[in-house]
Amino acid sequence: MFSLINCVVNIANGYCGKLMGVFINKMFVGVTKDNLEDLWKLITIQLVCSLIPFLYLTLIPTNATISEMQKRESLSAAKKDEPEIKEIED
Repeated sequence: MFSLINCVVNIANGYCGKLMGVFINKMFVGVTKDNLEDLWKLITIQLVCSLIPFLYLTLIPTNATISEMQKRESLSAAKKDEPEIKEIED
């Protein structure tokens, strides 16, 4: 499993990232080896894109949230283990 994840990450960083950079350059910016005038735009785009993963940090649960979920789960498991007591009507 680790090898698969590592392979996907390496492909994404090494191959797809470069293709996306070339695409953005050709479609929107137009920097060439002779014209580096708009290179600052590419660097700014790279900086902004490298900060995007920080937005996903809010999806990681906190310790308090994990503890609360574990308590709920243990309570629901305890309720399932209790035998049902039926009242007998006279």
